[in-house]
Amino acid sequence: MKIAFIGESGSGKSSLFELFTSGKRYQELPQGGKLATVSIPDERLAALVAKLNPRKYRPVEVTVVDPGPGLKLNSPNIVDAEVLVLIVTREEEIEKLIDKIFTRDRDVVDKRLSNLEEELKKRHNDEQLQDEFAAFKKAKELLIQNQFLYQRTFSSQEVKFLSSMQPLSLKSIYVVINREGREVDDNIHSYLKDRGIRYQKFSIFLHKEIHQLLPEERSVYYREYNLDEKEVENLLKSIYSASGYITFYTVVNEEVRAWMLRKGEDIITAAGKIHSDMARGFIRAEVISFDDFSQCDFSLPQAREKGILRLESKEYIVQDGDVVYIRFKV
Repeated sequence: MKIAFIGESGSGKSSLFELFTSGKRYQELPQGGKLATVSIPDERLAALVAKLNPRKYRPVEVTVVDPGPGLKLNSPNIVDAEVLVLIVTREEEIEKLIDKIFTRDRDVVDKRLSNLEEELKKRHNDEQLQDEFAAFKKAKELLIQNQFLYQRTFSSQEVKFLSSMQPLSLKSIYVVINREGREVDDNIHSYLKDRGIRYQKFSIFLHKEIHQLLPEERSVYYREYNLDEKEVENLLKSIYSASGYITFYTVVNEEVRAWMLRKGEDIITAAGKIHSDMARGFIRAEVISFDDFSQCDFSLPQAREKGILRLESKEYIVQDGDVVYIRFKV
């Protein structure tokens, strides 16, 4: 999953990138900007590792992108991201920035509709073209009303059509208000809530200043400014949580691993994430929630003895925190 930062120059995009990457290696992008891979902080994974002491463990990893100075809404590094983090220093910038996203998407959709109209004149009986035209027509009506496409129900085929033009309003969106001080205005709170957009007030520049200090000095400043030392981690977790993905876990061959899966996907899809053979030869899955597993002291025999290790078929929808064991035969 790719998370791209959007904001005007000076909004704090690069500083937030530095906080999330925290000295890790990053890639300089040809179009400007930076890209890096970061791990999602995960207390459940940490608990599994502490108890099971595996030889290897692996957290969920995501890609974060700082596209460089300026807004760059048509940058390849933004349009191919799955999550957009909008960064503003003033609340009144939020509506303006979202309006620019809608304007950009309306232009993109209009262009595709125009091309489809021309194609339909030549192939008016082409059902796929007709379906695609209908999907973009539906999207245009929503965008005219300034409605985010991700908030509305589209079939998987419609999403495939729309994704070909990469509308930004089809992606998950999270807002970071980069400032200290007073609470978020009620009107802005309602504006974002009505659109299903999660947000957080976060002092990017203050956190950056503190992170530049020696480790032994940071705690003093966190206490002085009444900040939580884990606020950077918590912001990254919150963005991930709002992305539409969940985390499930596997414990196999002395390896504990966290996996990312879209919310609502089934156990066959999860098995395919682990290995294609598991999806192809799937028989059953043994599943236990993290909370239930912890009550069994993370012991599989105890879970079986208590009867809380469930057998699930291929229709099972994976839940956040599930620990799964795939039975398969190839």
